[in-house]
Amino acid sequence: MVLLRIKRELREFVVETKTSEPVEKLATEIGELHNLILYAERLAGQIYQLAKYGPMRKQPGVDDSTGELIDPVKEKAANPSYDPLGYRVGKPPGSDVGKVLNRTADELKAVVDKKQAERKVPLSRKKIDEAIKNIKGAVLIAYPMGLPEHDVIRCILEGKEDIQQAAPKDAVDPKTCVLWFARKKMERKEALSKYCGKNEKMFLKLRLQTKNQRMPQREARMDKNAQAKMMQYWHKKKQEDKRLKEQADEDDYLNSEWANPKSYKNALNGFRGGGVRWRM
Repeated sequence: MVLLRIKRELREFVVETKTSEPVEKLATEIGELHNLILYAERLAGQIYQLAKYGPMRKQPGVDDSTGELIDPVKEKAANPSYDPLGYRVGKPPGSDVGKVLNRTADELKAVVDKKQAERKVPLSRKKIDEAIKNIKGAVLIAYPMGLPEHDVIRCILEGKEDIQQAAPKDAVDPKTCVLWFARKKMERKEALSKYCGKNEKMFLKLRLQTKNQRMPQREARMDKNAQAKMMQYWHKKKQEDKRLKEQADEDDYLNSEWANPKSYKNALNGFRGGGVRWRM
């Protein structure tokens, strides 16, 4: 199986495929998987908020029962779990249930984390679906009667949220997204083997772009950690050279003509400029 490391902006993941796969099918599946990662990240972030502040309000900063604006100063003094942004009601579930919600959110984030790509661990829809299923169970335990219809978490779990509208800058259209390999656009009508051969034991790096985006920029030859270490090394070397030069300047007078103990003898013998110089 061929491993493909897909990168788009700050997100990276690895998928498993075959060289015989058509680019059309591959690009569609990768686009759908990328959007599912966005769903997962958005869901995990909202679960953290749910465990801390409770369900969502219909309108931020407005009391659902009275429809009046909430005084943040009074609300914060009366409710220690008050949401400073005013999006949630400030009534979180119990601490034990909150820990379960946070744990399931952590598991979901770990599945789609960039570190998995660095370890070359393939990502699949099945892994994400299982983690989302665990979150759905935790939400059901915390709120057996269900979350309000306007809550983002409920919309995501029921598949009512369009990620391309919720995150238009990050999401891609699976039907039209484009894959780039070695600074070449991969045509959807071709097979993967046209661009990488038929060796099934390869590891390729691909870039995912939308249809209207230009060719991605060339990646740096070294990562940020290696670059930081190199800059640190050269800075240290520069400081060391400066220190040695200052020490050399302190003893530079010893090379002067007046500091030569044999200068008087040389002057009597007619030797000027520090002694005899031989021509080659």
